[in-house]
Amino acid sequence: MHTVRNSFQHDQVAEAGGELIEGEHSAVRELARVFRLTLQPVLRRGFGTYFALSRHGRGQLTSQSRVWKTFERVFARAIDEYRRAEFSSDSPITRAWARQSLEAALRAAPTDARTRAMAAALRGFFLAEPDELSVLMVLDQLRSNGDPSRQGLTRIQGGNDRLAAALAKSVGNVISLRHEAMAIRQSAQDVRVTIEDGHGARDEALADFAIVTAPAPIVRRIRFDPPLPDVQRQAIDSLLYGRATKTLLQFARPFWRHPGRPRAFGTNLDVGAVWDGSEHQRGPGAILVSLAGGASSAAAQNLLHSPDLAAFSEQLRWLGGTARDRRVIASECFVWEDDPWANGGYAVFTPGFDPAWRRWLAAPAGRVLFAGEHTSLESQGYMNGAILSGQRAALEVFALQRAEAASASSHPPVTP
Repeated sequence: MHTVRNSFQHDQVAEAGGELIEGEHSAVRELARVFRLTLQPVLRRGFGTYFALSRHGRGQLTSQSRVWKTFERVFARAIDEYRRAEFSSDSPITRAWARQSLEAALRAAPTDARTRAMAAALRGFFLAEPDELSVLMVLDQLRSNGDPSRQGLTRIQGGNDRLAAALAKSVGNVISLRHEAMAIRQSAQDVRVTIEDGHGARDEALADFAIVTAPAPIVRRIRFDPPLPDVQRQAIDSLLYGRATKTLLQFARPFWRHPGRPRAFGTNLDVGAVWDGSEHQRGPGAILVSLAGGASSAAAQNLLHSPDLAAFSEQLRWLGGTARDRRVIASECFVWEDDPWANGGYAVFTPGFDPAWRRWLAAPAGRVLFAGEHTSLESQGYMNGAILSGQRAALEVFALQRAEAASASSHPPVTP
């Protein structure tokens, strides 16, 4: 979560990190309830899709539900086979589909340029190009009802970071910021974590267990002693993180708001997916969010180099308004692949990633446990997945403690 404050006029805020909470995201919704945070319904008309069939051709608007229904039809056989495999990651059926990219699967199916444009318009959702993305990620989305906006979308009123702040406050002054875990050494009794602060000074923390919540690219920098199992290390080393540039643009008025039309769109343009980021906030200005994933991440950054962001705004002409309306009055940009503590947006499963490795991302290694959205089987890529995985890892610690206590009580120490 990364709420941007003090950057926009009229005291408006916007989300540079995790943003939309779906109706089925029970873990994050329950935490919001516990801390008495209000969930504000947003984007009530869901997502539409805008795609251009050529660089200079006119674009077309359609509902994103129609996009997912198209994919349901195109991948009907694949979904049926995946279901017959009971969605098992170890099944040869699952592995066969996982080895295909979305682009290859579309080439093998009777599709047209419109369907391929639809696939490109999902870069702002999957953060990957169709040739980078395992078709299994699409099948997983289809079996969970396809269009994610069907569930109803919310944000935390006042900024999503209010939840992270409430959690931090609830545990007291025990969180050390600007410190990096360099190494984790474990014995049969404890773990020792070597920590380095921002000035190069090192210290060692002693604990019963360690829960590693860092993204996989950061976990790759940690030295484990003893080493992680070979298959677990292979899973962590093979996991790709999506390229993602998130741009927050404030305009003098919300020229994209039209009666009866969605306020969010996936596109195959360089700006990626765009949506209203300031519904229900006070002030005449309004914020439009752009999430450019895959190759469009670099393309969006190039657009931002134009004077007054004119090239970026030009790609928003189809949303309506005049050139004056599309003049940016404030902006912030976050390139997540350049962030030293993330190295990307969120996990992307490629055709080279064995689906059986997913359980190894979350598997405990002795006294070292793992959490993070990339380890979630239910809500990978979402704040909800991060929370679910953290709760799961905490429960695993309790289970290991109970097992140790039971073992100790059944084998009392021998006194001379």
